[in-house]
Amino acid sequence: MKNIIKITLLLFSAVCSAQTTVIDILDKDGTRTTGAYYQDTNNLLNTFEGTWLYTNGSTSLKIELVKKIRQYNRAYYEDLIIGEYEYKVNNVVLISTLSEINTIYPNQREHNIDGNSLIKKTTKPTCDDCLNDEKRLELGFIDPILDSYGYMIVKKTTQNGQEAIRIRTKREGIGTPWIIGTPEPPRDFTVPAGEYILIKQ
Repeated sequence: MKNIIKITLLLFSAVCSAQTTVIDILDKDGTRTTGAYYQDTNNLLNTFEGTWLYTNGSTSLKIELVKKIRQYNRAYYEDLIIGEYEYKVNNVVLISTLSEINTIYPNQREHNIDGNSLIKKTTKPTCDDCLNDEKRLELGFIDPILDSYGYMIVKKTTQNGQEAIRIRTKREGIGTPWIIGTPEPPRDFTVPAGEYILIKQ
């Protein structure tokens, strides 16, 4: 009897999987198909995974990026990169979310870094030193201390012969609307917006 139940469950699972529409993340066009699976068919996200470190004197920025497969976001499934980070100045930690990297959220896009948009050389901000077929990765970026959000553009590169990423961050807004008469919110992230080169650890 147990074997019959196991076989039935396996068949049901296979039928459900077979009915899911699979769409390559490179073919995303801004629309979303409910129940579809936006898959990293060519494993392009894999090259961005890892622990990456920027240092400049006593200032450092560490970013950990992890690929997650077939994550459900209450509308469709997707492969994506999630991440967390730590920023130190004069060896004092100003912000660290690294302890959250293994947190399993109902929607993995709740991490402080997340996304799966692979963008072309000509996508703004344009990339003068990208190869014609090279893809950069656009990720959402959240500063939980300052309640601000923006994005991060990630480009694969090398630094002194070592595997590296070049990131550019830009702040776009704040999570809680500002009320006139209250102190103005900060105009930047805790990690100053700009460009950083991080070496793979």
